[in-house]
Amino acid sequence: GSEMCIRDSKNDPDKINWIKHGVDIHGENPEKCIFCRNSIDSDFIKNLKLAFSNELTILENKLAQQNSWIKSEIQKLNSIPYINKEDYFKDSTVDIQNINKDIKITIDNRKETLKTLESSISEKQRDPFSIIEINELNWSDFSKIQVEIDSLYDKTIEQIEKFEDRKTRSIDFLRRYYIAKIFPVSEFTELSQKINQLEEYINDKLEKQTELRKEKEKFEQEVIELESSLKSESEAIKRINMILQKSLAHSELSLESINDEGGIYFEVSRNSERAYNLSEGEKSLLAFAYYIAKLESLSIEEKSKTVLFIDDPVSSL
Repeated sequence: GSEMCIRDSKNDPDKINWIKHGVDIHGENPEKCIFCRNSIDSDFIKNLKLAFSNELTILENKLAQQNSWIKSEIQKLNSIPYINKEDYFKDSTVDIQNINKDIKITIDNRKETLKTLESSISEKQRDPFSIIEINELNWSDFSKIQVEIDSLYDKTIEQIEKFEDRKTRSIDFLRRYYIAKIFPVSEFTELSQKINQLEEYINDKLEKQTELRKEKEKFEQEVIELESSLKSESEAIKRINMILQKSLAHSELSLESINDEGGIYFEVSRNSERAYNLSEGEKSLLAFAYYIAKLESLSIEEKSKTVLFIDDPVSSL
């Protein structure tokens, strides 16, 4: 049919143009061919025009998209900045000029290539069924230029660091120079010695301050550890007293933690008064309560591996 006719002639511009012009010559509803005088199917002509219209629309859209993309790329090339020599040291001027020259050459090359493509597309738009031949294109990239820019940047950073060092030494020199102009040599020497002594004094105080800060932090850590230990011991004593009172039914005995300069120690009370001369039974009772509290503090794994041994005298308590 009409679509097959166009598809078979797609890569033959002369044949496509011959078909298109033939359709135009015969008008809207021809009954016979003006060349061979054979009958013409009106539906065939209609479908042929429709097929031409669809193919042409698709091609025109693609060409328009490519043309738009090329214009966008040219605008991007026009917006590429050059290196501003005012942002760098004077001894980098030649390098910057060379980089800017390379940038311009690359931009011009790309723009020329894009304009060649743009011209070919415009020619194709004017005659959609023609074949446009394009010679080999040279598309330069910016990779070499990027390496040059990176090298310039690294060199500038190195110069800035050297400049900062030179600036510091120059300021120190100028400061001493103007002081020397104002004061006699003897006074300047004496003043310099005092300045040096003050610097040594300040440095010494800073070192001592650092040492004192470290000692302070050490003491604070010790206080934290002692408070933690005291809290832990207090919890243990509460548990031992509960075992004495509830489990062993000896509420007359209790433990209390005492914290003084010598450290933390336990004091035994009997009926709320300090207990002296504990009997062997009381000692065993306290030891057994501590023993139970210690067992309770074990982890599940430790408990599973623990074997208990209780001597007979405990049963008499």
